[in-house]
Amino acid sequence: MAVTNERFDDRPRLDVIRQDDWPEAEVWYDDLSDTLIVRLDPARVTTSVPIGDYEYLLVDPVDEQVVGVQIEYYLEAAVQEHPKWLELAQFADISPQRLAAARARIDEARIRQIALRDLLREVVAKVS
Repeated sequence: MAVTNERFDDRPRLDVIRQDDWPEAEVWYDDLSDTLIVRLDPARVTTSVPIGDYEYLLVDPVDEQVVGVQIEYYLEAAVQEHPKWLELAQFADISPQRLAAARARIDEARIRQIALRDLLREVVAKVS
């Protein structure tokens, strides 16, 4: 896991690397710590910048570009709050039993609410 660097406490520029540079992206899961890591450019050195209860941006300390995301408590808590994040599990090496248990804990009403919200945001964005 990446190490937090206090120099980012004043919030870096945080540009996300271009999508053209994502073909080498990696998604992996650490079962012991229940952590999902998405590295858009696995070759780059990063530092972790906390941005929420579970979320950390992986930032290149040289140019301050966002080159990944780290999600702590991924199956135990984060996907309960953000069910759409469970879609990333298909790209990580997570056992089917562990995925089924996480899905069973997600509230169906919450999934519906988020799906409707996301649909409306995407459709409205097309006309904005």
